[in-house]
Amino acid sequence: MPTRKSMVEKSEDDPEAGQLTSSSALFIRASFFNHACASSAAWSMYGDVISIRSRTPIKAGDEIFVSYGELDKSKGLGAKHFLDAMKPCKCQICTYDRIEEPQNLVKRTTLMEERFPALQASLRNSYQSGGGPTARDLQQTQAFVKELEATYSPNRGAIRSRLSSAYHLLAESFTPAKYVEANAAQIKSLEALGLELDLYSLSKSPSFKIKALPLASPGSIGAPLLMCAARSHEHGRSSEASRWIAIAVALEDLMSGGGKEMFMVRYGDIIARMGFQDFVEKQL
Repeated sequence: MPTRKSMVEKSEDDPEAGQLTSSSALFIRASFFNHACASSAAWSMYGDVISIRSRTPIKAGDEIFVSYGELDKSKGLGAKHFLDAMKPCKCQICTYDRIEEPQNLVKRTTLMEERFPALQASLRNSYQSGGGPTARDLQQTQAFVKELEATYSPNRGAIRSRLSSAYHLLAESFTPAKYVEANAAQIKSLEALGLELDLYSLSKSPSFKIKALPLASPGSIGAPLLMCAARSHEHGRSSEASRWIAIAVALEDLMSGGGKEMFMVRYGDIIARMGFQDFVEKQL
């Protein structure tokens, strides 16, 4: 049975003594899963219960892997310990990283740590000024994405996690009139995390097939797809908007369960801020 234990730090000299400062949990059965950055399953937490669901088709007899941390293991507390503990990871991400040209890895890191924050700040300022993204914002972001794409080998697999953030920024850099291009970039951001989605049509007899879930935390996939829906809805493309919502609900349900009800619990506030709550509720 899963167990959870709160860790309370106490000190006689600390006025906050007895306050909850951190927590930890041990799930005996779940601890037997081995790590892979490109995992075949994803886990999520519900109080003191852990849920593990497949993100790709798993054949009988295949080992099931989960990811112990974020795709970008160079970030966050304990990064060095994580890197030391996880070597050698034999997943497709790490396999490609080992055969990638060293200068490409260095350039990729430099672009994301130095150029990316500056582009984010510039775009944020454009939105805050009330004018929205400018032609210069789009030009600079497109150039950045092209440069970042060039750091990945053409033969590398589909999962290119650093590009996910770049494509998302690109989607935000298009003016509202370019909503089709913005939505295409938004989907690319999820595909860079491993999403495999067949879109047969978004306007005539819309249908889709989810072949693989993205390497992302449950509860984080719905927002980008809701942004696609909001753009389509704003331009009167109700059928498109409806399909993006259906895809968002299906993905979230596959990743963490709960169906339409849990989807609204997770994203109700976001949908309200986007201003099309009535439309979304009708689709559900």
